[in-house]
Amino acid sequence: MNDLVYFLMLSVFLGPVGSVSFGLESLSPVEVFIILTLLYTLPIPVIFKLFEYGGHHRRIYRNRIYQKAAKVTGRRVDELLNQGDKIMTLFKENMGQFGLYLTIVLFTLIFGIFWASLFAYLLLVKRKRAIASMVVGVMLGNIFWIVFAVYSKNLIKPIEMALLALLIPVWIYGIKREIVILRKIAGRLHLHRKKSRN
Repeated sequence: MNDLVYFLMLSVFLGPVGSVSFGLESLSPVEVFIILTLLYTLPIPVIFKLFEYGGHHRRIYRNRIYQKAAKVTGRRVDELLNQGDKIMTLFKENMGQFGLYLTIVLFTLIFGIFWASLFAYLLLVKRKRAIASMVVGVMLGNIFWIVFAVYSKNLIKPIEMALLALLIPVWIYGIKREIVILRKIAGRLHLHRKKSRN
């Protein structure tokens, strides 16, 4: 019972990367797959509902999210909206609807259900199809990490996988911070050059 509780806690906080190896010590691969699939797919409709909390029309809420993104990035809202629309058009023209759904599957695999939901929501993808794509992404991700854990169990211990799951977001956050700092420096240099020219 304790093992199952620990497995669920690791699954929630570290995702499949940090939890699958531990789960396979007390559960079968099929049981791990079922538990993780339910754990990661059941919240998807709830996430979409949270985006629509307050009864706003989807386009209005989309604009509000872009306004917040504009404040964070220091760019204009219409610029970000145009980029979002360009991305949507690019997918449709080059890969069709199937390519867009395949992208949501890959987005789910790489970034998880929250960011994939936000991506689908901002690009105004039909909810049912977006959810179906994300479920496929969750299932493929679970299969990948279960197969990886089964074949690497003699090389990598569960605690090492948990540490890896912790280090990945820290590493990404570090890169993001460096990019923000570099942008600030570049912005100041640009302003300094303008002043010196005047």
